[in-house]
Amino acid sequence: ALTLAISNPAAGTTVNSANMGAFTGDGTCSENTRNVVISGDASATVVCTAGSWTANLDFSAASDGTISIAVNHSDTAGNAATTQNRSFVKDSGLPTVDIDNPAALAAIHSGNVSSFAVNGSCSENTRNVVISGDASATAVCTAGAWSANLNFTAAAQGTVTIN
Repeated sequence: ALTLAISNPAAGTTVNSANMGAFTGDGTCSENTRNVVISGDASATVVCTAGSWTANLDFSAASDGTISIAVNHSDTAGNAATTQNRSFVKDSGLPTVDIDNPAALAAIHSGNVSSFAVNGSCSENTRNVVISGDASATAVCTAGAWSANLNFTAAAQGTVTIN
């Protein structure tokens, strides 16, 4: 009986800017020397060898969001295996983060030096926004925004900086 499977990567795996041009997929197949044909948001044709197949897929032209492939394989008589489908998530955009408040050169004084409020916007919900410089904190990006209260009590007098 014809068999075909996608072993790797797992469904839902992220395709990003680092791997979108050479995203490796592999699996098993039953018809050695016969082609395994991959179609969808990336395509390739590879030969089933020793019961397995491996392909480097190029998702560069696919839009960000859910992407998918369909993998097929047939025997010499033209009988096709059951097509195997797998979906991934493409996120190739670089994350963004901005400091919205306070404005540059805002005053830190005795009333707010230990809890100076900062906030901003961010593009990667559920990811950490790491603040460093003369004070540090980690905030979670939620609904496109982040906020933190920074403690500047250890900072020298004068201009302070956060990144």
